[in-house]
Amino acid sequence: YGTGSKNNPYLIRSEEDMKALSDVTKSDNLLGIYFKVMDGVTTLDLTMEDLNFERIGHSAIANQQFRGGFDGNGVTIILNLVKTTTDYLGLFGYIGNGAEVKNILIEGTVHGRVRVGALAGEINSAIIENISNRANVIGTQYVGGIVGYSTASEIKLSYNMGEVTGSSRDIGGIIGWSQTSKIYQSFNYGHIKGTQVVGGIVGYLYNNNTVSYVYNRGTVEGTTTATYIGGITGAHRNGTIDQAY
Repeated sequence: YGTGSKNNPYLIRSEEDMKALSDVTKSDNLLGIYFKVMDGVTTLDLTMEDLNFERIGHSAIANQQFRGGFDGNGVTIILNLVKTTTDYLGLFGYIGNGAEVKNILIEGTVHGRVRVGALAGEINSAIIENISNRANVIGTQYVGGIVGYSTASEIKLSYNMGEVTGSSRDIGGIIGWSQTSKIYQSFNYGHIKGTQVVGGIVGYLYNNNTVSYVYNRGTVEGTTTATYIGGITGAHRNGTIDQAY
């Protein structure tokens, strides 16, 4: 179904289709190929036994990223990814240059190590739009409700309601650690917890980020003698924050 073009994407009809997408990205980044969840598919339960769904886009290696387009079409995706020694963990492991991912609600649990997010462990030069998370997200460093680690990307119209917990630093409601990215029209209601550099929207706005029209209603918490804890961001350098509360 479909030809994989932007106007006629390949249609995702089942959990097995998601598993196939995960498997393909072990060796192909699907650059310029578009996928869309078929109309009428409201839930994709990726926790089913025997499915063994891993993630889409497995690492930063060039041919193991996801560089295509994915339109969830409003689908709810249920995850139970508990891989406590795995980096780059989320529905997507690594979303790379030129990718567009949108219109997904995520539920369940994502528990990895470094670079963990309900949607993606890491994104680079990608566009992320209309992503809602209700899953609990757990990791060590670079942990976010939506994305763990972001570079040169755009995240908009997204929110987190899940609990986000890091046993180390750079933990955020939307993104754990971000550089040269735009984050706007997004909010957090989840409880965000880390050791230090913890923020309601982004843990560490490292360099040249633009943040606007965001708000946080969740509790932001650091452990022990934590420093750099903030309602919007834990630490911020060389960027702008506008219309935030």
